[in-house]
Amino acid sequence: MNKGLAIFASPRKHGYSSTLHGVFLEQLSAYTVTRVHVYDLNINPCIACGRCRDEFVCPIEDDMEMIYRLMDECSFMSISTPLFFSGPPSPLKTLIDRCQPFWERRRRGDVCASRKKSFLIAVGGGEYPQMFEPLKRIMKHYLLSCGFEAHMDAWFFTSGTDGRTFTDSELHRAVSAGKKFVHSLKEDQIVADT
Repeated sequence: MNKGLAIFASPRKHGYSSTLHGVFLEQLSAYTVTRVHVYDLNINPCIACGRCRDEFVCPIEDDMEMIYRLMDECSFMSISTPLFFSGPPSPLKTLIDRCQPFWERRRRGDVCASRKKSFLIAVGGGEYPQMFEPLKRIMKHYLLSCGFEAHMDAWFFTSGTDGRTFTDSELHRAVSAGKKFVHSLKEDQIVADT
């Protein structure tokens, strides 16, 4: 119950979202977390072939085979991403689209109803009303389809990041978010042990 998956969706490994994600993960030091940078992966687009309708399989042989395994084995997942035209960068969206086998598996009722924990960190250079709403919808559908919780009210969003550095407030928020996430993981473990 101590394995986590951290997906970094920024092309910059030390950029805004990646750094905040790293601070968040520092609070999870008691857990084994596999970090994956999507820009380092070879993931091809879904071709809507329908092979995953009847069994958990995808005929495309690439790095999604590793992602499927990591998502199946983890007990929680965190994701960080910059905002690209109100949505995720294309490598993350390609990964999401290739998770159709998880949706098909849930549709068939092949998994239990309980859901794993998840957390999202998203940053945007601009500042305009409801700028994160399209991303929220995509990520919620992705997480729920893959068997994860999607508590959007707890997710970390920050805007107006173009041309500035981190604020102390943002770093403190990332620390606090990580600690709260650890607390929720421990609560789930207590329930599972009783």
